[in-house]
Amino acid sequence: MKNVSDKPIPLPDGNEVFSAPWHCELFAVTISLYEKKVFDWAIWTTELGNKLKDKPVSIADDLDYYYSRWLEALEELILSKKMMYPNDFKKEVLSQIKHIRDDHH
Repeated sequence: MKNVSDKPIPLPDGNEVFSAPWHCELFAVTISLYEKKVFDWAIWTTELGNKLKDKPVSIADDLDYYYSRWLEALEELILSKKMMYPNDFKKEVLSQIKHIRDDHH
């Protein structure tokens, strides 16, 4: 999913749900994994909630913080399922981040 304009994706009332392309891409990856039955939605929401309990955020807050916690929760969930070895997972994440950054600059 690319936001070729690199502009935030607005909600109908003018607020933004994705303020960076990687937020949208992370959301899409999460939905895709859920649809493939990699994890149960209740487990996912618990994991994300645990990441946010120390510093809850709202849509008006720092969305990079929110989606960084989202990424941490998703990484931990994937690693707990032993779908990948941690070092392979880190290499893949770094590769994807580099690809995303290179695409948007």
